[in-house]
Amino acid sequence: MEKVLIIPIGKIDGEILDYLQKEMENRFNFKVEIDQALEKPNYAFNPQRNQYSAITILKRIEQAKSGQIKLGIADIDLYIPDFNFVFGVASPLAKIAVISITRLRENLVDDIYLSLPFSKSLVFKERTIKEAIHELGHIFGLNHCKDPKCVMHFSNNLSETDRKSSNFCLNCQKKLKVPLTKNK
Repeated sequence: MEKVLIIPIGKIDGEILDYLQKEMENRFNFKVEIDQALEKPNYAFNPQRNQYSAITILKRIEQAKSGQIKLGIADIDLYIPDFNFVFGVASPLAKIAVISITRLRENLVDDIYLSLPFSKSLVFKERTIKEAIHELGHIFGLNHCKDPKCVMHFSNNLSETDRKSSNFCLNCQKKLKVPLTKNK
C-alpha cells in the first residue's frame, strides 16, 4: 500500500492539514500521515520576484524527508521559471510535490447569509484539496487534461480552479496508476 507524507513547510493551520489528510485517505487507497514541519524556506526566496522557488523547495523536501510519496504544503507565494506564479508543482520521478495555499485565499466572497452551507472556509478547503489532488495526479502518472471540469485541468487562475471538480474525469481515472477508493 502506498503512503503519502504531508509535509508542512513553515507554519500551516492544523485544520487544513487534517482536512487534507482525511480527504486524501477518502479518495485514494493509501495511508496519509502528517509529518513534522520543515522550516520556512528562506533559502528559496527570490528578492527580485518577492516569491519562493518551488523547484528549490522540492529539492529540499527530497533531501530532508524519507517516504514513498511526499506532498509539501506552504503558505508562501511560489513560482517556477517562465510563470508568474504556481499553485503547485510536482516531480513525478522523485514522487514529490509542493502546493501553496497563499493564492488560494484570494477572491473569497463574503458570506452573505450565515444560514447557507457556503463559507469562505469551505471554498478555501475545496481549492486546497483540488491543488493537492492535482499534484498527486502528476505523481501518479497523469498529465494536464483538456476537460475543464477534471481536477487535472491546468488552472491559470482561481476562477479556473473554482470551475473544476476535485475529482478525476473518466479518462484520467483510466490512466491513473493508483486505485481510487470505491466511493470516488
